[in-house]
Amino acid sequence: MKDKYLSIIKSGTKTDKQLISLYDKLRTAKDTFSDDELTELTRAIEQQLRDRFPRAANRIFGAKDKEVIALLEQVLTQCELDLSGNKLGSHVKTGGGRLRGDVYLQTYISYKNTQGQKAELCLEQESFDSELMALVYDKPSKEADRQVTQFNFGQFEQAKQAYLNLLLQYAN
Repeated sequence: MKDKYLSIIKSGTKTDKQLISLYDKLRTAKDTFSDDELTELTRAIEQQLRDRFPRAANRIFGAKDKEVIALLEQVLTQCELDLSGNKLGSHVKTGGGRLRGDVYLQTYISYKNTQGQKAELCLEQESFDSELMALVYDKPSKEADRQVTQFNFGQFEQAKQAYLNLLLQYAN
């Protein structure tokens, strides 16, 4: 039964209203499917909505980067350094890759001082099904090339610490 629903969902022929209706039916059909099957079907519906009907997906599932934004905001609020010298603004930003449609998700925080030293903590996901990655960018001077250190999401605390270490160097 699950496979039948998956093929219907992934066919790409259903409208946003039909997908939402199916989602609502699945939420009330807990006796028909196991928890794992419900999760798989819900993810398939979310993927179709996000790919083809982004506004409807946001209404049903919320913004795709809401958890990422909250995580990066938490890094900023926990930071005890004086970031008043930040030339880029101390807030969460959407990356150019996401704005261009190159990646599914790209959200970051950054710091740049008057000497041109720059640090950035970026959370990026290539596609709906790919792993969320944490990237720490370091540009030690205006003339230097930007260096990137990549972490999988399970290593987020290490990425956060690497970013905070750069802030310790650049924000003083």
